[in-house]
Amino acid sequence: MKKFIISLLTVLLLLSATTVFALPYLQLDIVDGVYDPLTETTVATSQNFTLQALVDPRSPRYVQDADYYLSIAVYPGIGQTNPAPNLGLFTVDGNPIQVAGDMTWGTPPVLHATGADLPGHGVFPTYFTELPFQIDPSSMIAAYDVQTGDAAGPPGHQLYLFDFDIDRSLLDPSVILHFDLYTFNARDGIIFAPFSHDAQSHSAPVPEPGTLLLLGAGLAMAGACSRRRDRR
Repeated sequence: MKKFIISLLTVLLLLSATTVFALPYLQLDIVDGVYDPLTETTVATSQNFTLQALVDPRSPRYVQDADYYLSIAVYPGIGQTNPAPNLGLFTVDGNPIQVAGDMTWGTPPVLHATGADLPGHGVFPTYFTELPFQIDPSSMIAAYDVQTGDAAGPPGHQLYLFDFDIDRSLLDPSVILHFDLYTFNARDGIIFAPFSHDAQSHSAPVPEPGTLLLLGAGLAMAGACSRRRDRR
């Protein structure tokens, strides 16, 4: 009986440690960016910035040699129109991307590797583009949680790091670039960085899909309650 209790306590301690050290499999961060707790998004503080994709190789969802995708969407949804007016361009690692000319109109993301449409990661159509990349095992950084800024994981825990140099100085100032990170594999399907670990180009209230859906559910419930009161 004593051995059983000791074994049970050991398992509980291990589970507790796993919970404490748990990190999202995927995160986005911005060098010198500021985390906005209201929108749960890391925000750039300049027109030129380095966007960082972080991948946790200790995650149970990690797959070696997987392809990863940076999705860049324009916010707001350009009045839900296609084509959009001339909104200028931005560059990624020096490569220019015209909003209306080089980006795809739709609801991101679309997995270009297979050509298959995936479930929308947004609630409105807009211009977006997706950049596939693979991690470089030699590029690593000490593990931390983007949301809190605190170191995380057991001693020696490191994350794979992939940098994107973004320049939005030639983009219409009203346009926000919103960044998402995801991967796809046959075992797990599509895996996103959590909404609370996304990033955007400058400060402005950007509704995340989950926030909008919750808001819609709340409004629907309020409407239902109102109708009930009317019936009484």
